[in-house]
Amino acid sequence: MNSIARAFFTSDVRFQNNQWLFGGISLRGNIEQAVGQAYQLVIEGVVGNGFQGDISIDDIALSPGTCPATSNYLFSFFRIYLLPFFLAYCDFESSDLCGYVNDPANTIDWGRYQAGVDPSSPSIDVSYGSSHGHFMFLKANATSGMMNSRLITPSYPDTSGSCIRWYMLLANNAILRVRTQAFGTLNPTVLYNIHVVIK
Repeated sequence: MNSIARAFFTSDVRFQNNQWLFGGISLRGNIEQAVGQAYQLVIEGVVGNGFQGDISIDDIALSPGTCPATSNYLFSFFRIYLLPFFLAYCDFESSDLCGYVNDPANTIDWGRYQAGVDPSSPSIDVSYGSSHGHFMFLKANATSGMMNSRLITPSYPDTSGSCIRWYMLLANNAILRVRTQAFGTLNPTVLYNIHVVIK
């Protein structure tokens, strides 16, 4: 059985006002899954209290091999040239969401938003760097406490080494986690965890 490295990324970050952050993890096999077994990525958002506890994600890319030591600027600049080498890439510009779906158990769902349309959403996206682009947005409910929502990718083949890269924008105690699942069973191991800290 192959396994993903267990030195996973976890971090607390200070609030970044309308600034997209870059995230990435290297997969080496699939934890607690048999070799050759397909898997899905699960992007899990926990939105914070109040109207500002939102999460946005954009430009998710899956490529073969481990993640290079490449800055987010270089990834952003060369992304268009790297498209033929990605196993999967989604900029959420198409309404089919690249086959991503909301978990039926969600109490709130991720939605596809255009930049700048909702005053609480980012004013620009990553793909175009303008208000013309789209991204996935998890909007907090001002009257509810912390709420959890999962966005699930299509199935990907077993991997002996893959790199997942994306952009995100989190606010007001929001949490973003990335996991895998196979045959509808969520892997309890969190591969990536980031929490926005308001200071």
